[in-house]
Amino acid sequence: MEVLSGKNQNLSEDLMLNNNNQKNVHNKNFATIIEENYVPIPEFYSGKSVFITGATGFLGKILVEKLLRSCPNIKNIYLLMRPKKDQKMHERLAEIFKVPLFDLIRDKNPEYFSKVIMIGGDMKSHELGISDSDQQILIQNVSIIFHCAATVRFNEKIREAIEINVKGTQKLMDLGRKLDDLKAFIYVSTAYSNCDRHEVDEIFYDISFNSQAVIDLTENFPDEFLDQCTEFLVKKRPNTYTFTKAIAEDIIRRETKLPIAVVRPSIVTATVSEPMPGWIDSLFGPTAVIAANGKGIFHTIIGDSDMFIDLVPADTVINVIIAAAWKTAQSKSSEIMIYNATTSTKNPVSWGTFTDRMFESTHKNPY
Repeated sequence: MEVLSGKNQNLSEDLMLNNNNQKNVHNKNFATIIEENYVPIPEFYSGKSVFITGATGFLGKILVEKLLRSCPNIKNIYLLMRPKKDQKMHERLAEIFKVPLFDLIRDKNPEYFSKVIMIGGDMKSHELGISDSDQQILIQNVSIIFHCAATVRFNEKIREAIEINVKGTQKLMDLGRKLDDLKAFIYVSTAYSNCDRHEVDEIFYDISFNSQAVIDLTENFPDEFLDQCTEFLVKKRPNTYTFTKAIAEDIIRRETKLPIAVVRPSIVTATVSEPMPGWIDSLFGPTAVIAANGKGIFHTIIGDSDMFIDLVPADTVINVIIAAAWKTAQSKSSEIMIYNATTSTKNPVSWGTFTDRMFESTHKNPY
């Protein structure tokens, strides 16, 4: 699969936030907004509050850290967090902040943590499981929504994948329409939502099924029937994850009231520089391959060593997400912009190169 970076390929590198809050923008695509009314990204977020779903996940935590560190005057960061019977929400949040990812903030500006506020809820519940009082807090205060939550299990049952990845997105859009002053709604999709195509540009593509009909199907038929239908529904896509992300994009493309943008990362890996090189805290994708190889569990990969593995550092993706909200609010365009956050043919890494580097690294740094 070749993912084309297209007209917005420089969004992250041109709008990279640095710790001194300096901005260098060179891309001519932004000439219409970089004029008299230009507002630097940290200044744009100043005094505003954001709402993040999926904040306990790998990308979500890096997003929270980046906003706190690089947008010091941000007002509040509200996190949708599912309650657990054996752990209170504030305890979960405290555990998150203990990890090395937040060392810079903990050392220099620990008071910033007070800006992070938990909102109890669940993507599968009615109105996201958010209480009326908490909904009012969000309605009156939130200006930007970052929708990062998703089930990323490739073998997820179709009903569960639709419930979280599609219906959860619909519920969040419903909430977004209620907000008093929504400036941007950023949906974090995947570059593989259209992996049935050879080239994927920064546009929406038609899908084979009526989205609402697929949702209705999962609501009205038993699991046994849905299991039998899954292969037919997914068709050329390899799993329910990519299929349901495509369905969610199809629903978003029909939205006319919300200021939405879509960010499509490819395979997200460890950070390249911010807030530290090499940060990762999840075993998935290529990281699982490296870990299993280093432990001596994984000896063989069957594949074509010349094929590209489209890896993109997590901090690059986060910069795109933050900048996409800024541009959506600044441009005030009715067009839904899409940003492919990928390396693709611009900076390709083959599976052969990946495995060679993996062997070198695990031999140099054995477990």
